[in-house]
Amino acid sequence: MYYRRIDTFRLTYRVFSFASRQPNKQKQMDFSGKIFLPPSTLASMASLNLVYPLTFRLNKHRNNSVITHCGVLEFTANEGECIAPQWLMKRLSLVDGDYIDIQTVNLPKAKFIRLKPLVFDFFKIPNYRVVMEKELRNYSTLTIGDIIGISFNNKEYQLEVAECKPEGKAVSIVETDVLVDFDGNDLAENASTQQDNSSDEDEDIGFCFGGTTEEIKKEESSDDSEEFKPFSGVGHSLSESAELNQKKWLDDGW
Repeated sequence: MYYRRIDTFRLTYRVFSFASRQPNKQKQMDFSGKIFLPPSTLASMASLNLVYPLTFRLNKHRNNSVITHCGVLEFTANEGECIAPQWLMKRLSLVDGDYIDIQTVNLPKAKFIRLKPLVFDFFKIPNYRVVMEKELRNYSTLTIGDIIGISFNNKEYQLEVAECKPEGKAVSIVETDVLVDFDGNDLAENASTQQDNSSDEDEDIGFCFGGTTEEIKKEESSDDSEEFKPFSGVGHSLSESAELNQKKWLDDGW
């Protein structure tokens, strides 16, 4: 049986952000999982038996404590340089001018990935699943622990790679059918479909000081009955008043 020998390409580059080297492509490339390498790299790899499309393992020079992976889009960087997305440089604690170790790697095809949005507003994106599947086309690989970004309606959203299958630390998502799930997805769907059936009804709440509400109402009604009512007495005519006064005077002996 014939086994194809797979070669490995390794090299160390100085890394720079797209903002510093190709700012006109920063907005596009910072929301992707691909790097730019120099033309000489392509020439060097031409004689090697490599797996295509190319995927790379990256780590800070002489520091394997944190590892991530990516693909390559162009071979147009300056010689000896690598241009990388901002999220990748942050992941490896790199700044412009630092050194980065790069080597080719063959990753398994992803069957399942689980992403964790860092803000709940992500679930407010209309058809967020469709949007995310479209944005993932800008990535070649996903590594557990990576925090990748997408842009939608001029707003940025970050998601952490929480799980991937086949089991391992990284997978390739190129030319494969992937099931994508989200942490907090069940909460988001419940929140969007839940309806508040409780209605606030206006209630007559009585504040009673020294008696019950009924007693206060009785006191108020009795107070109302004792109020002064003008012209509510018994009426007398002027002639009737004169006769009464004359009778009183006669009784008193006037």
